[in-house]
Amino acid sequence: MTGGVQLPAGGGVPSRRPGRRLEISFEAFHEFHARKWLEYARLHTGDVLVAEKLTQAVYQQLADHWAHVLLQPSVDAYAWTVFKEHIAEWSLNNDRSTAAGQAAALAAVTRALLRKYGQQLALLEDRVNAHGAVSRIPERQCDVVVLRFVIGYSDDRIGALLNVDETVVRAHVRHAKRRLVAEFGVAQGPYEEG
Repeated sequence: MTGGVQLPAGGGVPSRRPGRRLEISFEAFHEFHARKWLEYARLHTGDVLVAEKLTQAVYQQLADHWAHVLLQPSVDAYAWTVFKEHIAEWSLNNDRSTAAGQAAALAAVTRALLRKYGQQLALLEDRVNAHGAVSRIPERQCDVVVLRFVIGYSDDRIGALLNVDETVVRAHVRHAKRRLVAEFGVAQGPYEEG
């Protein structure tokens, strides 16, 4: 494809070809997101090999059309949409509900919050996997808390991926935490703000 970037079969760094500026920008994009998107895909698929294949397919699609991707109003938001479409397609093709992937992701969020806030959230760990409330967290809120607490993106980067302002990201975090706290019956503490 014109403007495409060639990825090696093993999922490594793109090869060197003419159109070096496109390659450099794609390499930088890939390098920045590769580990984080792999972890996100692993959380939603439950399998690191499936996650590797899924993210490789996403990066290949983006690389093949990188010149077009760069013309989008937000490269991050466009790429994130492509990534989420691949996850949704995999879920559909493998009879995996969005709620199942979301539950696994929120369990990871709970573990991350436990590491950060210790005993204040200890009750959540026992309740998160058995409680149906997890599936009632809106997908956007789930994505925000996973991207922030598990994957480690900053609020401004999450905003870029989701094509929203940082204040919206922080609001999603607050609402998701409040919902989790209310659903699991844990007394609110200082984690409410962070």
